[in-house]
Amino acid sequence: MKHAIIAASLLFLFFSFNARSADNTSWYNASFGSQDVAYRGEASALFRVKVTLVNTLDMPRKECPVAIPRIRMPLPDHYPEWITVVDPDLPPQKGEVNGSYLLSQLDDLDKDGIWDELFFMVDMKPKEKKIVYIYIGRNMIDQSRHYTHAEIGMYGKHVMPWWETEHIGWKLWYPDSADMYGKREAKLTANIMLTNHYGHDTPYSVGADIMWVRKTFGAGGMCLFEFPSVPDSLSRPRFSPYAGKGPFSDTRYAYDVVLNGPVRSMIRAHTMNWRTGKGTYELEQYYTSYRNKNYYTCAVRFLSFLPDSLGVQFGCGIQRVSNERLFYQNGGTVVSGTNDLSAYLTPIPGDPGLKAGVEPFLGLALVVKDTYKPQFFLSKSMGENYTFRIPLTGDLSYEFLCAGGWSEGAVLSSAKEFKEYIVKAAQEYNNPVIVEPLVAEQKK
Repeated sequence: MKHAIIAASLLFLFFSFNARSADNTSWYNASFGSQDVAYRGEASALFRVKVTLVNTLDMPRKECPVAIPRIRMPLPDHYPEWITVVDPDLPPQKGEVNGSYLLSQLDDLDKDGIWDELFFMVDMKPKEKKIVYIYIGRNMIDQSRHYTHAEIGMYGKHVMPWWETEHIGWKLWYPDSADMYGKREAKLTANIMLTNHYGHDTPYSVGADIMWVRKTFGAGGMCLFEFPSVPDSLSRPRFSPYAGKGPFSDTRYAYDVVLNGPVRSMIRAHTMNWRTGKGTYELEQYYTSYRNKNYYTCAVRFLSFLPDSLGVQFGCGIQRVSNERLFYQNGGTVVSGTNDLSAYLTPIPGDPGLKAGVEPFLGLALVVKDTYKPQFFLSKSMGENYTFRIPLTGDLSYEFLCAGGWSEGAVLSSAKEFKEYIVKAAQEYNNPVIVEPLVAEQKK
């Protein structure tokens, strides 16, 4: 009875949106037996939403992130577990007909119990206009394997968030600057490290902290430039005039796991009571990792912005690695690489590597979208950091991308590979896939 009511509601909604009929033969269908370990159950639907994606770049794109807000869906109210995203161009897996499903997730970003975005990743050809379908109907396919992870735990006597992919991960040992840890195999490891300190379950699967933050921005952090007359003056939450005092006086932080999904995971960091001596601020940051990507993105949004004077600019940065061997900067993109890890590595007893501190490669990168009009600046006031100044935005928000790689990783293990990856990632970041108006379809 419950399913009949849901189906009737869906039918009413589709006719309310003037859904058009589609050819039966092109519709996706799946029926998997129990012997198919990776795919179990079945999927069928009477309704689907046609999604047209546009790659504006003249280059192929691998696993493009696509987020579709619920407000754009012709059917905003439906049973979440009945969603199946299908790429009709993919060869069917055993048991599938007319394409293959894509890992996807419905993400409740504001925690009100209603999903806000449908997220998935798709491959696209140069300048391609590609169609995928969102099927709404019975779906018993198991899509539970995770390729990303986000977690919060007590570590080093304080609460600390982690976000990672199978290839690389980050954590906030310091509350305003990301630390980066490397991996030798494709594996999610945050839970291991939280429950077993550095978490080196075998000397071959998990790398150490491959970068120390100290006073720098580490693998990515935000700041403000509050003093126009003093270019190399950074205001950072961790270095307020009240640093070292209690939480009533100094900056406070709180963390939430927003998403912990198969293809993207997200941490929210809430910074409060930040008093710089030149202003008072409150903000939130959303750190997001993506399947098979060696980067995370950070969206910054100020909840309170009360500077004492004019001329304040947003900012972000990464540390300039010691003994730099690779440097690249173009517009809002900067890359720094070295082969000297002696200043960063934490040797682990029994680990066959990480002893001399010499590796063929360690790299960091930072990308700010061109639309923010970023201004590159090498800061030397808190170690050496590559930073970008960003003019204030109307909604007091901005975002940036940070990436990392190292020579013992399963991917991006050389300076050449890493630089090429960042140049391409910057192009994709500046030119997200376009999602054209969605069209609801009903099966005959």
